[in-house]
Amino acid sequence: ASLPVSLAIFEDTRLVFVNSSIVEVTGYFPEEIPSDDPFFGIFPEDFQIIEVGIKRQLSQKDMPPCRYIYRMIRKDGSIIW
Repeated sequence: ASLPVSLAIFEDTRLVFVNSSIVEVTGYFPEEIPSDDPFFGIFPEDFQIIEVGIKRQLSQKDMPPCRYIYRMIRKDGSIIW
């Protein structure tokens, strides 16, 4: 069996797409995720990892897409990797 993989695509800092596994992984339906908050659901201690990556990505437009491993807070309050 494979694990569900959530995919979120941002243009600048605006969320433009999430795949269907986001519900299974986070407990949030796509319409519940704020499109203007790229840090929504990220575990507070992991903000910096993502923030540095996003700033680097925005400053270097020709940089390939990045992958990040971080903790998230599910809708039910549990923490996942």
